[in-house]
Parts: sequence; C-alpha cells; structure tokens
Amino acid sequence: MHNVLNNWDLKDIILLSFIKTINSKKKRELIEKYDSFYDFINTDANKQTYLFDEPVSKYFDEIDRQLDLCDKNNVQIITLWDDIYPTLLKTIDNPPILLYIKGALQSKDAYSISIVGTRRCSTYGRICAENFVKTLTAHNIIITSGLAYGIDSVAHKETVKNKGITYAVLASGIDKIQSEVSQKLSEEIVSNGGAIISEYRCGTTSRPGYFPQRNRIISGISKATLVIESAKKGGSLITARFAQEQGREVFAIPGAIGSEKSAGCNWLIHNNTATLALSPQNMLIDLGIVSPETEKEHDSDTIELKFNSTEEKEVYLALSSEPQSVDLLAEKTNIEISELLVILLDMEFSGLIRQLPGKLYIK
Repeated sequence: MHNVLNNWDLKDIILLSFIKTINSKKKRELIEKYDSFYDFINTDANKQTYLFDEPVSKYFDEIDRQLDLCDKNNVQIITLWDDIYPTLLKTIDNPPILLYIKGALQSKDAYSISIVGTRRCSTYGRICAENFVKTLTAHNIIITSGLAYGIDSVAHKETVKNKGITYAVLASGIDKIQSEVSQKLSEEIVSNGGAIISEYRCGTTSRPGYFPQRNRIISGISKATLVIESAKKGGSLITARFAQEQGREVFAIPGAIGSEKSAGCNWLIHNNTATLALSPQNMLIDLGIVSPETEKEHDSDTIELKFNSTEEKEVYLALSSEPQSVDLLAEKTNIEISELLVILLDMEFSGLIRQLPGKLYIK
C-alpha cells in the first residue's frame, strides 16, 4: 500500500520519473503542488508535455514493463510518501521520490552508519574496516555502503559475517549489478536480512554521473559517514561532502602521511572536515551511542588472553596491527621457523592471531 498525496498513484510517479530535465527535488514539489499527474500535465498556465521526449501515452507500456521487471527480480518500489521510507533520507535537500528495494528495510528510524573508501584498499584499510564493522554491528547499527570493490565490499562482507544488517546502494538498476562477485555479495546481504537500494529503475546500467547521485543516498540514509582510505579525489570524498552538507557527522581514519590511499582521509582531518576516528569505541562515544563509563565497564569485563605456552605469549607480544612475516617473527623471538609455524597455526585456531595473504600475520 502506497501513501501518495492527493490523486497521484505509483504509476503516475514512475511516469514523472521519466522526465530527465528536472531533479528529484523539483519532482517532489510538483507532486505536492498538483492534485494529480493529469492536473500537472494539463495545466493551462504552463504546459508540461514538452518535458517528455515522446508523447506521454508512449510511456505507459514502459511502466508496465518496469513493474514486470521488478516483480521478476523481487524488487519492491516505495515512494517518498510511504511509511517505510527512511526518515533521515527524507530530510535531505533532494531525496529520491522513488526507491527500488530488494530485501528488507529496517524501521524507518533505524540507525545507520555509512562506511566508504578506496576500491584498492591496503591490508591496513581492510583491517580497520573489519574492526569498526565488528563493533558497530554489535551495537545493532546498520552498515551502509556502495557494493564497490575494496572498502565497500569489506564493510558489507564483515557485516554479514557478524550477522548484522547492511544496506548496499547502487548506481544502476538492481538487476544490473555488473560483476558476479558483487551479485553474489548482494544475495548474501539480502538473505541476511539487509537490502539492496537504488533510485534507478530496473534495466538501468550504471553511468559515471550516477555515482555521485548514489553517494548522496549513502550519506543521506545514515547518521554518520566513516571514510577509510581515500585518495584526495574520488567517490569517498564526494560522499563525505554530501554528509557534511546534509548536516551529518563525518569521521575519517588517519593513515601514513606518505600514503596516497590515505591522503584524502588525512586531508579531511587536517581541514576539520572530519573527526579523527581512532577507534570504533571513541566513534560511538562521539556519536552519543555509548557513554565513556559504559565503555570503561566493557573494557574491564574483557576476558584476559590465555596462552598455552610462554612461546605463544612471546609471539603474540612480537606481533602488532602491522602484518609481519614468519622470518621477521623468527628473528624477533629466536624461535626456529619449523616450531614457529606450529605455534602460529595453534594461535590462529584459538583466534589470537590472524593470517593474511602472503603468509603474513597480525594480532
């Protein structure tokens, strides 16, 4: 059931969406100004038919085709006036009048944080994304991102892994996800209770100009945006700019001053455009989601690490958040490599450490 103003119905709003010469803000104004689509199209004072590329009647078949496509792809269409439409997204300057949804939206007032970053993330960026997602999902926060390679995908995957809810916002129709990897991830997101979201009709392929429009939704649906690894130019900084314009909090994780991948994050922090994100706990405190006292209690309840031998403890102390090779660990601990490999395997099974590609290890 769609809650649409006056005598506008879903087909009328889809028809209005075919007009390419006016943005979603103007379309919202038209719907709220005129009693119906036909009132709008036939207004004597300002004939609107020129806004369409072809006679309006020619679009009716396309609307039916669109509804069939959505039905075949299990895509729901919601309007700006529906009760389920996310509250925060509704408050931005130009909210989409239509959203195409596959999966399930949570409560319209559900708390979301968007996580964005480079497509070519480093091990550091991946670990940061995983650590933040793990903590945020533990506080029942929705993780929103753009289903791109790199940080976006890491954020979605880690949310699914931790049984959390994630939204993926597309710059194409929901049936036009480009890669098999992203398609598989989108299916996991939906089966885990999350949603794939787009303002573009089914059958729409992505174009460069669609990505900035997509980014305004990513930031607009969220109470805060976290940037993890970004060059000085790119979609992540566009999302951060939208978030700032929308009055949302922006956070950025710092990186090495010589790292091109962290140049954008460091720039955001330096210019006071983003708050320094030193840890997920600090971020939650800054957002008022938890109190410093609560986090202190949580820290005091942390289970003490248990080691099976003094060698395990020695290896653990030699590790850090920076990936290290077996050779380097052997040099640091003076443990034979053959013995060290057995220790590392045992520690990996017990969850004390993690092995990364290239036989590298971190805490």
